[in-house]
Amino acid sequence: MLHVISYISNSTSKPDLVQDEIEVIVRVAQQRNAENGITGVLFYANNYFFQTIEGKEAELRKIYGSIERDPRHQNINKWIDEKIDERHFQDWMLDTYYVDNPDLINPTTIQLLQALYVHNFGIESGDLINFVKKMIDEMDTFKILRTPYMK
Repeated sequence: MLHVISYISNSTSKPDLVQDEIEVIVRVAQQRNAENGITGVLFYANNYFFQTIEGKEAELRKIYGSIERDPRHQNINKWIDEKIDERHFQDWMLDTYYVDNPDLINPTTIQLLQALYVHNFGIESGDLINFVKKMIDEMDTFKILRTPYMK
């Protein structure tokens, strides 16, 4: 059975070092994900990480546990943790994007999204994944850049 986990967290990296930190995260995660059958996508914007990962539940829990212990993350807020019928990012060991749009992703927006999630509903993984894919499809509109260190 497949599983998906999505979370948002704050980066602890200094702004002038964050690009180097993301490069390390991506390089290690792509190798680890390939070895463990994990696929997903990572966004970085305004000191926030947003990630969706999918795979076998046991492997996903190990990887999410390592993310929770990673000192480069703080204030981790898990949004999705549920079973899925099929992969949505089957070809992505960890596609990574940098969102350069402070109007789209900023502390106020993040707090609002978290409040909506906590108080109103459990986000359906399909809805969240469709939102992520729409953001990627409309990269120019959302000022999303694919990171230069992707394979």
